Amino acid sequence: MTGGERILVAAALAKIIQPVLTREFGDAELEFAEDRIEVERIVAEKLRFDVVVSDLIWSDHTLEFSFDGLDVLDILRKAGKRAHVVFAAQGYGEDRDYVDEAVQQREVAGIYHKATGPDRLCQAIRIAVRGNRLPIEDFPPGDSPSGIPRIYDYFSTRRGMTAAQLAGAIASRWAVNHTTLAAEARVAPGTAKRLIEYLGPLIEARGEHVGSLKMTPEVVYRWCGEHAHYILSWCRRNGPPELAERLMQLPRLLAGGGPEEPTRRRPVGSGQRLRVLAPGVGDKAVKYTGGRGPGALVCVIWVEGLNEQCRSSGPGILRGRGKALLVQGGLNGLPVQGATRSFGRVGEHRRQQQQQVGRVGDV
Repeated sequence: MTGGERILVAAALAKIIQPVLTREFGDAELEFAEDRIEVERIVAEKLRFDVVVSDLIWSDHTLEFSFDGLDVLDILRKAGKRAHVVFAAQGYGEDRDYVDEAVQQREVAGIYHKATGPDRLCQAIRIAVRGNRLPIEDFPPGDSPSGIPRIYDYFSTRRGMTAAQLAGAIASRWAVNHTTLAAEARVAPGTAKRLIEYLGPLIEARGEHVGSLKMTPEVVYRWCGEHAHYILSWCRRNGPPELAERLMQLPRLLAGGGPEEPTRRRPVGSGQRLRVLAPGVGDKAVKYTGGRGPGALVCVIWVEGLNEQCRSSGPGILRGRGKALLVQGGLNGLPVQGATRSFGRVGEHRRQQQQQVGRVGDV
């Protein structure tokens, strides 16, 4: 290394490794971040990075279901500051789902396993700074064996995107049966009832169910729990973020408080493609958001105040309440594609435009 290299270390215990890296790379410009806020701040302030070292799974029980190394990569991409990324893996079985996705990303130089020690980490940084990938013989990634379907690949298909919504609703702990699954996954009730059709083939192909036993919804729910970390990570980065909002009561109980009825924030999407229910309802408030329609990650919004004349008699989301509209621009004041007329107030946004579409429902 010639000196002056810009290195970001994003890890729950970044300060623990800081003395070692400061001693080893004294001529480099080092930055250390321990959570999302710090990562976003440093990425925004700095012009570029030569190497980013990031935990793959955050070693912090308060963040492990809401932030990870793939989020760090996503932050870099959205900021337009791509760098060579070295992911640090714990060596746990749940790492593998993350590694399966990480090794397919062109910015990722390789996977460093923490059990190999800090000297190997320094070696990995030196290799990545030169723009090279980590040699597999020295840095085996630990991804799934050949022939095992990757969850990342399956979720990236059109049918897999619906499967991911179903899995995310279960992994978030908000779905307990077909009715709640349909509501939380933002799919038609019929889709929720076909849960096994969407996720069963993946589970069997991965060898995670005994073939002689019947595939049941209970098996799918168990599988979603086993892979909850990665499922929620995928949904957080690829779908409506509220779908990955996990029901968490443990911090309150540890603090000495009793359990309380959980409430869930359902923000109106921003910059996403939305399917909106109920045109012509005046200045009624938005009550419900979430969901997805064919061919795009979208949100579904239920507007209060529908009368019988506004309700659709055909199939659709939320039991056919209202007509379906396609809105482009995320209800954030941006122009709407194919606009025809306004449909009322959404939060503080006075007017948006609408375009009627034939149907919203099963994907």
